[in-house]
Amino acid sequence: MKKIKIDNMEVTLISVTQHFAGYGHRKIICFFEYSGVEFSISATTNDMHAFDRAMDIDDYEERQIALYDIIKYKIEEEILSEMYEIDEE
Repeated sequence: MKKIKIDNMEVTLISVTQHFAGYGHRKIICFFEYSGVEFSISATTNDMHAFDRAMDIDDYEERQIALYDIIKYKIEEEILSEMYEIDEE
């Protein structure tokens, strides 16, 4: 779906889902593929303004990217950790 560069490494964002996580919070789950291995990472947000704007996007892929953008600052280190672990295997 979308190639993402983190620390000069490239990972593919496959899909993004979201779930209710309590009053005023949403859990956003991102699914990635790196070197043929799929993994997921999630984070919770209370930025409902950004969430609502993302959900108003009609294009499915653009909506998923917008949801990822809401939490990317929270999950980039975890993504890198997964990528390094995959490289070690």
